Amino acid sequence: MATILIIGASDGLGRALAEDLAADGGHTLLLHGRDPERLAEVTASLLRPGGAGS
Repeated sequence: MATILIIGASDGLGRALAEDLAADGGHTLLLHGRDPERLAEVTASLLRPGGAGS
């Protein structure tokens, strides 16, 4: 299990990487982005049942 910091996680490649790693499981993800609202949306989608992180 690794702890991974993803910068730019609110959209684009950073978001795609966060979704892929969350789907794989077994990692602790630390997400960073410039837009707090978009980052909150990404975080919620990863934690939602049926989301990439579930």
